Amino acid sequence: MGTNFGMDDDDVENPFKDQLTRKQFIRKVYLTLFMQLLLTSGIVAIFVCIDAVAFYVHENYYLKWIALGLEIVLILVLICCESIRRSTPTNYICLLLFTFCNGFLMGVMASLYAPDEVLASLGITGAVVLALTLFAMQMKIDFTPLYCIMLIITVIFILFSLVAMFFFQNRILRIVYAAIGVTIFSIWLIIDTQMIMGGRRLSIDTDEYIFAALQLYIDIVMIFQYILILFSDS
Repeated sequence: MGTNFGMDDDDVENPFKDQLTRKQFIRKVYLTLFMQLLLTSGIVAIFVCIDAVAFYVHENYYLKWIALGLEIVLILVLICCESIRRSTPTNYICLLLFTFCNGFLMGVMASLYAPDEVLASLGITGAVVLALTLFAMQMKIDFTPLYCIMLIITVIFILFSLVAMFFFQNRILRIVYAAIGVTIFSIWLIIDTQMIMGGRRLSIDTDEYIFAALQLYIDIVMIFQYILILFSDS
């Protein structure tokens, strides 16, 4: 999901004018993202393949609340504290801890589904992310001006999700909910990718590689989550 931290607009000198700086920034972002996804996939695999681990965590439910609390604190720190976000190695440590907590929660969720459903959803997510990334890179249409509109839509969707969690258990409603979720975060992925690539109305400063990786990571994880709900029979 995109944010307005570390952005530049047309009235500010664009850091991507230096092609070498741009390439180094993009390389650093996607390498960081790859390591995040690798760690998350490993944690999810442990939960899906080792029943004892999933059983222990479900029996000791307080572990999920600890992970959720840490995840919220860490993402607020990464979003709100620019000094921490740009300070090495503190930024990497915070990002690593956030990724571990999120991977833990994703593993708990994935353990509720059949292994083949998780694997199929993972494959679909990979294909969707690759297609959207290539689309965002090649597309001449600038999606970044949609940032504010998408932010409002996402907040409304999250509020609706909280209500739906307690009051709507119908299978069809879950499918509609998941399809909307996939659509929203697919658009975010396009926006965030274009902001990272630069040359658009909104772009991310080259010092914000941790934040850029975090944005893409959240987009991809949310797409996977909603695809898992969408295509599972559980």
